Amino acid sequence: MHQLDPPQGPPQGRTLVAVYGQGFVQAASLKCRFDASIVDAVFVSSTIVNCSTPAGNAGAVALEVSNNGVDFSRSYVTFNYVSSVSVNLVVPSVGPQSGNSVVSVMGTGILPGSVCRFGSVATIAATFVSSEVLLCVSPPQQEGIFAVEITSNQQDFTSDGREFEYVSSWTVERIEPPLGSIEGGTLVQVHGNGFVQSRDLVCRFGANPLPVSAKWLSGSQLECFSPSATMIGNTTLEVSINNQDFSRSGKSFEYVSNPAIG
Repeated sequence: MHQLDPPQGPPQGRTLVAVYGQGFVQAASLKCRFDASIVDAVFVSSTIVNCSTPAGNAGAVALEVSNNGVDFSRSYVTFNYVSSVSVNLVVPSVGPQSGNSVVSVMGTGILPGSVCRFGSVATIAATFVSSEVLLCVSPPQQEGIFAVEITSNQQDFTSDGREFEYVSSWTVERIEPPLGSIEGGTLVQVHGNGFVQSRDLVCRFGANPLPVSAKWLSGSQLECFSPSATMIGNTTLEVSINNQDFSRSGKSFEYVSNPAIG
């Protein structure tokens, strides 16, 4: 034997492992042994057998194969029982149906090579940050709320049920007032549709790299304070429900100088 796929799984067992080697024989006595636990093996070819892991303790165990249930290989290939993985938080928890939002999945026991699943749809890409953070790019999905789960072996997923909401596009239709002081601080009412109440609801004025937080009033209205600007003139005001994906409505907000008397 020289390879296992996957090489790791949870302590509760039931991970289907493909064992690659040579000299395997199709027989009712074909077995796999995980440390001292012996389980039935399924013959695929003389170079591949499949077997399901028994329950075990966290850590590496030797996996050997026997054609007759008595004489086992001595290949010293190891299968790793990994501690249970959990998902505690998903940020942001909302994004567009088109996908492509970078989602921070926070939990415990996350392993390198892990990926995410949004409902039944796998992620486009995932980046391991630490045992507590995995960055996943949301795949396109229909509108609705879906559980985000992760796996380190493409087979055994978490079942914590942390939710990510897919929404249709949102737009800005009207801004009141349509102008404000170059010094900022104008309370702006933004009218539109598709606004979602979330912790990451923000307004962006022009190309300002620092969006400002917005207060959700309804699905068609929110408010935010304009930041200061470096020059007078028109700029666009766009909205994001997750501080990543912004509307593309092109509605203008005008910065003006403060009035003076005399």
